[in-house]
Amino acid sequence: MQILKNSSFLSQEMEDKEIFVLAGPNGVGKTEIALNLTSFFRSLGLDSYLLDLDFTKADFTARSERFLSQVSILPGGKGKYADTPLWDKEIPEVLSQINKTHRLVVDLGGDLKGMKLWRSLQSFWKNKQVHLTLVTNFCRPFSEEEFYFDFMERANTTLNLEFHSVISNTHLIEYTDGEILKMGWQKAGDFSQKENLPIFFVSIWEDLIENLSWNIFDSAVVGIQRFLHLPWMK
Repeated sequence: MQILKNSSFLSQEMEDKEIFVLAGPNGVGKTEIALNLTSFFRSLGLDSYLLDLDFTKADFTARSERFLSQVSILPGGKGKYADTPLWDKEIPEVLSQINKTHRLVVDLGGDLKGMKLWRSLQSFWKNKQVHLTLVTNFCRPFSEEEFYFDFMERANTTLNLEFHSVISNTHLIEYTDGEILKMGWQKAGDFSQKENLPIFFVSIWEDLIENLSWNIFDSAVVGIQRFLHLPWMK
């Protein structure tokens, strides 16, 4: 991940917060953002971990073997499938160590399992600096504002936490282009105004950067690596 266009909000949160929790419906790109964020913090010389609480993706799980050499992922193990929440004693150990020289990125997944497990760990993170962000993809089917309003209401009830920001992660595999990204950002911007939540950043796949102008975006813009690919794509 690389910061193409910074903002005071992004840089301040990156410096102040110790835990970054990514929430959002299934399929919006939380895992891809989580992998990129964790790798980014690691590149800054910070001890960084990704806590994978997404139990819905099968081979798309962050614990798939191909990521283990690039990112420190919890829970441990090389399993590609995670149908049920897993407990690992290393999780509370890492949470207790989180401070200004560490960063933890949490991928909550799109259902209540991950949220409930994260809430059960509250005694370990309640005194930490936590940033909860909503990952959106407004160009996916069935991804209108009501879809995210409903999700945020469920998440607030389950987590007992307030959201701090919105991420615009509008990618549609091979169909992604500048117009798609701009459309998604504009919808995310409208949503953020209605919810009074700032845009954390807009993401652009790194292989699209040379062909796009990110000056059209008012908020911070980051280039992200495509860690995840469909199984049949090389």
